[in-house]
Amino acid sequence: MPGLREKKKASTKESLLNAAEKLFRERGYGETTVDQIADLAQVSKVTFYGYFKAKEDLLTGLHNRVLESALARINQPEHKNAGAVATLKTLASDLGRWTEENSDLFKVLLTEKTLPLGTCSPADSENECPAAQAMIDILERGIESGELRADIDAKRIGRYLALMSFSEKMSWLQLGCRDSLVERLQTCVDILVSGIKAN
Repeated sequence: MPGLREKKKASTKESLLNAAEKLFRERGYGETTVDQIADLAQVSKVTFYGYFKAKEDLLTGLHNRVLESALARINQPEHKNAGAVATLKTLASDLGRWTEENSDLFKVLLTEKTLPLGTCSPADSENECPAAQAMIDILERGIESGELRADIDAKRIGRYLALMSFSEKMSWLQLGCRDSLVERLQTCVDILVSGIKAN
């Protein structure tokens, strides 16, 4: 159970993320300063830099917060026994929905290079991007349960799915966000798992 200090740190970080999200929406990323974010979160600029190295890191923090929320949802009892494929689709839906609702922030994530493609395919799992690691974990559970073939490489497939999802997000942005990104990402899951499902 987290102590008082850990709770205070988590609360301060959440306040900074909430302030950044509010200001990014109202003023735009480029027009928002670290001073404004710190002021709205009611902390000093020094405190801000104790949590984030730069303004760009807030974007990664916002994106990771969405992932954490999606993971918390799929780990709820009603979703836990849904199976790997259904869980991957739920995760894809949640991340796709956030990107649809925050396309401007996602564009900034890409242009500020805080969400680089290369971080989703490193050689060792300690450096996996959070989305790829989440997909790997779900695939491993699917293998253990017998839903997915035992001879697949969960790390490789998880990275493929993360890269496919990233590519679909890029394509969706380039085409002007006109269709459903959620449907695109669910199709990625369908295409990938159709070749690895057991019987």
